[in-house]
Amino acid sequence: MDLLDHWAAQGRRWVGSATQWRVVPVTLSSPCLPELLIQQPRWALWVGNDPEAFRRAFGVLASLKDREGPCRLLAVHAPDMPRRGLLDNLQQAAWSRLGIELLVMAK
Repeated sequence: MDLLDHWAAQGRRWVGSATQWRVVPVTLSSPCLPELLIQQPRWALWVGNDPEAFRRAFGVLASLKDREGPCRLLAVHAPDMPRRGLLDNLQQAAWSRLGIELLVMAK
């Protein structure tokens, strides 16, 4: 929720009030995933900042693509994570290799 508050404070009107968001962490192995893919219109992907973050995030995106999941996701990451490097590379690979639009909100 801190990240949503941060974006709202930066003037991102689409965020609205962070208290109105319902964030539900889901793993690819969740038995609820097929139902959630049908029900939920908005999806986000957590992107870590460790050495395996790109591989792990791209793997999740590829798995979602295989399951006919969302074609647009919000990249959620630490507020101080720079856009250059990991986030840009992930965004470009998601689009060019999977046809998935990854919305990256970084400073």
